[in-house]
Amino acid sequence: MAAVLTVRSPLAAGLIAEIREVTGGRPVVVAFSGGLDSSTVAALAKEALGAPSVLLVTVNMGAYNYRRGNQIVLEMAEQLGLAQRCLLGQRLQHVVQRAGPACNRCTREIKLGLVRAAARGRLVLTGSNRSDTWGQRGLKVHDGFYAPLLD
Repeated sequence: MAAVLTVRSPLAAGLIAEIREVTGGRPVVVAFSGGLDSSTVAALAKEALGAPSVLLVTVNMGAYNYRRGNQIVLEMAEQLGLAQRCLLGQRLQHVVQRAGPACNRCTREIKLGLVRAAARGRLVLTGSNRSDTWGQRGLKVHDGFYAPLLD
């Protein structure tokens, strides 16, 4: 059974209104890890747009995933009551790592690249926030991606 989200805080209400404004009410994809940030964005998007307009997309890195990663993603998607799609990225990660470990490059090129392709023109919402910027402030909406938690 899907969890019911009741949003009452002014911060959440403001983010929900912003998601509606930025998306124009159109369907979106959430780059979904099952963690706190992407789950929060997914719940806010569901509240703003309705479950049928939100697709969770996860990139599975095979042996590089957390041991319970797939299970957590599926459990969170079910609790949120949202459709979820999993893409395989391990083969691409091997190509990137030929030049040595590159976590940021894997995220940018593989994970977000695969999610963007799966979005098929829909805006991709991410759980990126201030802690992900290494002190550099970025754009909340850029190049098909939108980070509602960035402020």
